[in-house]
Amino acid sequence: MSFRNRIKYLLVHKAGLSNKEAQTCIKRGDVHVNNQPVYANQIFTAYDQVDFRQHALWPQKQYVYACWYKPVGAECTFKTDNADAIIHYLPNELKDLFYVGRLDKASEGLLLLTNDGNIHDKLLAPQNKVTKVYEVSTEPPITDEDLQRLQGGVVILGKQTLPCNTQRIDKNKWQIELTQGMNRQIRRMCHKLGYKVTQLKRISFANLHLQNLKPGEWRWSTREDVMDKESKLS
Repeated sequence: MSFRNRIKYLLVHKAGLSNKEAQTCIKRGDVHVNNQPVYANQIFTAYDQVDFRQHALWPQKQYVYACWYKPVGAECTFKTDNADAIIHYLPNELKDLFYVGRLDKASEGLLLLTNDGNIHDKLLAPQNKVTKVYEVSTEPPITDEDLQRLQGGVVILGKQTLPCNTQRIDKNKWQIELTQGMNRQIRRMCHKLGYKVTQLKRISFANLHLQNLKPGEWRWSTREDVMDKESKLS
């Protein structure tokens, strides 16, 4: 991490101290991070509050997180001239947030909304292989053999999909767990094997779960709700 994310740099460039004065103030306990005194030139993050002699040097931004059940027909775009854009579906409390990991118009389920660009980037970085779980129905109903074929990966868009987990729920419904995010991936995988997706619902994303939300409903979440997963991300 850059030296710019250390306490001494903040004291020099925000409080106008010399390097020597900054070091003395740190050792004396004049700096508090998240209301706790610090005595070393430690790293601070975008999520920290740094105060020097009771004056804020690095105010913590108020990050918010919401789980929203995107209904079928809502399109993941904020273009207001699009009648189906999610901005027309979202409650006022969520309209200033951006979504993480889009769902196509015909799909439904869990959509994370936030103003935290750091978590947004980490959750979507391909190398982090963040887990997403979907419930799927197809016409005709998929066979056990083809569920096994999906697990091994199929070629779509000229590329082999990564191995994944599948699990049958009943005759007409099954789950698939992906760590990949190719365009319309599940629909293309099913089409490759001769199936048409009739229902596609995301039930979990990273450490977040749809739970008992109904289409259009939402609930506040916290950074800690994704922390177990996010803490392992690069």
